[in-house]
Amino acid sequence: MREKLIEEKPQIFEDKDSAGGLWEHLGPKESEKQLKGLYLINTRLWLDDLSKKYETTITIGSVPDDEWNKLFEKYDNFWFMGIYQPSQKGQEVAKKHLDDYRYRDYLPDIDENRDIVASPFAITEYSPNPTIAKDWQEWDEMVEKLHQRGKKVFIDFVPNHTALDHPWVQSHPEYYVQGYEQLYLTTNNFIKITDDIGQVKYFAYGKDPNYPDKPWTDTLQLNYANIELQEKMRDELIKLSKHTDGFRCDMAMLINPKTFITSWNWCLNLSKEEQNNLKENPFWQKTISEIKNKVALQDNRNIEFIAEAYWDEKELGQWFDYIYNKGLYNNMIDCIKTGYIFGIKEHLKSLIGQSGEIKNRWVIFTENHDEKRATEIMGEEFSKPAAVLLAMIRDSIFMVNQGQESGWHFRPPMQISKFRKEETNFDIARFYDDLLSIRRSSLFQNGEINIIDSTSGDQNSIIFEIRKADTDTRAIVAVNISQWTSFAQVEKDEDHLDIYNLTSGQKSDDDWIDDKNLILKLNPGEVKIVCLTTVAPESSKPQDECVLSEMEPRACF
Repeated sequence: MREKLIEEKPQIFEDKDSAGGLWEHLGPKESEKQLKGLYLINTRLWLDDLSKKYETTITIGSVPDDEWNKLFEKYDNFWFMGIYQPSQKGQEVAKKHLDDYRYRDYLPDIDENRDIVASPFAITEYSPNPTIAKDWQEWDEMVEKLHQRGKKVFIDFVPNHTALDHPWVQSHPEYYVQGYEQLYLTTNNFIKITDDIGQVKYFAYGKDPNYPDKPWTDTLQLNYANIELQEKMRDELIKLSKHTDGFRCDMAMLINPKTFITSWNWCLNLSKEEQNNLKENPFWQKTISEIKNKVALQDNRNIEFIAEAYWDEKELGQWFDYIYNKGLYNNMIDCIKTGYIFGIKEHLKSLIGQSGEIKNRWVIFTENHDEKRATEIMGEEFSKPAAVLLAMIRDSIFMVNQGQESGWHFRPPMQISKFRKEETNFDIARFYDDLLSIRRSSLFQNGEINIIDSTSGDQNSIIFEIRKADTDTRAIVAVNISQWTSFAQVEKDEDHLDIYNLTSGQKSDDDWIDDKNLILKLNPGEVKIVCLTTVAPESSKPQDECVLSEMEPRACF
């Protein structure tokens, strides 16, 4: 019998009122509209875990309905990371780094033959990995199943590079950045490859120009100065668009003309004419609009593009629907380390104030597959308030990385084939159940969200106010991400209110209330949510029902 790595929640967790009874006035759950969520699934590892759990081989078409339903309750968008054919050369490169501390730290008992695989971002061809789906038909049936539940599917597109064993290496070497022997001998940026007729060529590895001495040695750099290459990559996207609702585009900024020229002209020696040709043919500008139009005309649907980008955001924002907001993530880390909240508060105000005013929106996160787990880098205490702060930003995608919602501490390297066994932190699991349900309530989806100041002048907390014009209810979300106790004061004229401690999952009972003010005591890392209303609970209108219908209402103060 194979070891079961997915820990089952105890029955009491499934049955209990995990939020302690929320409010009667937030409104019923809705599909996420303004406050969108995206669940990042490490597809190979997820299916491996499910196969061990059910003691049979699970592919994307045989995932049990119970597993889907658990996810459907929380998320409306799914990014299935790493679904393509694996690279044999990429696996060989990974095995050369068997003693890499990342591998050993993640799997102390790592087995070279079973546990090391190629990076999912070293692409040999854009067809399904047979351990995930036997063919596109099986994949498409899964996509249709999710569509029937109102869900969307995102998959990877890797524009900057391919695997070492991509067919183009032999058939179209001109699609790649190439150097010469001296560069190969004097830098670590090139690999020598002999083609099928015995000719030696020197191919550049893919790389991030900010880390020139750390190339991605399982990949080869594509040459976007070659317009035919651009057309081939566009064709790949057109074919893939039949199987998805959107693309998460890996390191999207690297192929912008300016960045590409800066990164590679030192070995390409592009002429002025070639540089101008590249600048006049910006891949994203041409390709995204063309594919959107084609999909709209042929299938009468919208297809969305997410850019993993760490610079050129303004330029990319002209074409992409969503862009990673790494700056906000970095700002959050600095805030937690220093306890100084002014910077993150102003950053959040700016993002909330821009709602609906800019074309591109943000993908916001407290962790992703490239970053340390939130519980590790932020600590469990502050990972919760950080998630709440980001979850309040309208017109953005709040991304949850698989395992984040269970409080996992170890980030799997991309070249590992299975999850490390970790215990579920049921308090964090309860917290994410609450947070994601609250975000999907009518008030949070449709209400106006603003940051307000404490009337007491307290500077240690960030306070959100959520109002909806057609109700007698508003909500206050008070977040203390500082290292000091906060006393957040809010003026009130409502007669009824309910206070819930989102951090502990219990009703709050250490706050002060009088006729005109509410003072919330917040310990470091604590989050409280208040529902204030002029309507007594017993006279609630149908649309004012509790966000979770199965929860028993609590008495208001």
